[in-house]
Amino acid sequence: MIGIIVTGHGYFADGISSSIELIIGAQSNYQKVNFPQSTDPDKLGSELKAACEKLSACEKVLICCDLFHGTPFNQAMMLALSMEHVDVIYGVNVGMLMELLMNRQQDMDYEVMLQSVLETGRQQIGRFHADDLPDEEEDDPFA
Repeated sequence: MIGIIVTGHGYFADGISSSIELIIGAQSNYQKVNFPQSTDPDKLGSELKAACEKLSACEKVLICCDLFHGTPFNQAMMLALSMEHVDVIYGVNVGMLMELLMNRQQDMDYEVMLQSVLETGRQQIGRFHADDLPDEEEDDPFA
């Protein structure tokens, strides 16, 4: 099983985890680590390491961060450099996290799973504009 840690600025981990639980339910082998304004980077690093240790029975641990080059990412990256079984992805959105949590239940190759998650993240970004709606004579994709 792959362990998942979610982290980000402020209470990102709580927020995205709340959404995930509402949509697909509570998750096992899942930790969330918030980074409120009053927390210093070293404390965040210690909390991430403690979360990794809670997932020590997992063959891999994937830390999912809110954005590239922020403090949560930097602390996660340092852990990944010191712990061979830890990986980091960044820019995580709800669609990516759902894909990851559902795919880890399958007997899917780890690298294939990560590529699928990253592709889902790209597909979850876009813009809606009224001009994108079909004409009345076309099939309504929202019906």
